[in-house]
Amino acid sequence: ILYTAASDGRQFSQSVTLNLNDTLQSTANLSAEETLSLTINPATLASTAAYALDNPVNPINTSAYSLSGADAGKFDINEDTGLITSKPGVAITKANQSRYNFNVNYTANGVTHTESVTFTPNNAKQGSSALAAQESDRVDVFIDDLTKLSAFASNDGNNGSYQFGTAQGNDYQKFRFNSFGNIESRAPLDFNSQSQYVFDVKYLGSNGAFTDTVTLNLTDTLTASATLDVEEADQVTINAATLSSTVNYASENPVNPAVTAAYSLSGADANKFNIDEDTGVITSKLNQKILTSDKTTLNFNVLYTANGATHTEAITLNVSESLQSNSTLIAAE
Repeated sequence: ILYTAASDGRQFSQSVTLNLNDTLQSTANLSAEETLSLTINPATLASTAAYALDNPVNPINTSAYSLSGADAGKFDINEDTGLITSKPGVAITKANQSRYNFNVNYTANGVTHTESVTFTPNNAKQGSSALAAQESDRVDVFIDDLTKLSAFASNDGNNGSYQFGTAQGNDYQKFRFNSFGNIESRAPLDFNSQSQYVFDVKYLGSNGAFTDTVTLNLTDTLTASATLDVEEADQVTINAATLSSTVNYASENPVNPAVTAAYSLSGADANKFNIDEDTGVITSKLNQKILTSDKTTLNFNVLYTANGATHTEAITLNVSESLQSNSTLIAAE
């Protein structure tokens, strides 16, 4: 600094050294799409990252980073790297809380730098849904079951429109939107033909577009029914191949070698029949005639058990009169 006297023009100079102290307080406003599992990279907090770079942790101190503040309990922080994650089971969504406030503390060599963080979750624009349905002539997918998509549509006033996306391939072509605004299969869906379908459902509204990737897993039907016709006889045999649903299930689910009894019977008239536990061949019991005079309709179930699961086929057996008989006649000479 140079000073010049007005009276005689003499000058005085002084050198000044100004040392700045590092600011130990800062703030950060962050935002991201709402999520079930949030991760905040430490590099996002510029002030803390810069301070940590200038003040590396003393090797004796292994806990450099910590959290404090109102919502600190909803998050975890890696003590060494500063990586922040939401705690397991804590969904960071607007529906739960519109704003989260906490402090990120970085301590090095006895000094702590604190950055006050305000995190605001935004509406997510992408979601995924895993659904299960039993194979059927018509499989329905309800929009309400696509929870993130339906929440976005609700916040938009449900004034937008729905359509399928093409990014996941051609599975969407097997479905359509019905008059109720839900999704249904265009044709029967069979587990043995295809067990999983993946397609995108899009909502287009004033708040933008939301895409939900749907994974629909079919389950095999464990119940079926069959109607069979036989003529009355002293003994009736029903070949296992006659029961197409049971045969298909058995081919897809071979019996565990430790289980020797795959087939069994139950139901009202099961006591009139035997079933081969290994092959599924059904025969009427010895001395158990199957006659129309006794009963014209018999009902029983064929059970096939494999690996702890049981497929049941309900049988309706219609008995008709025999069109052939044997007669022994005696006549006098």
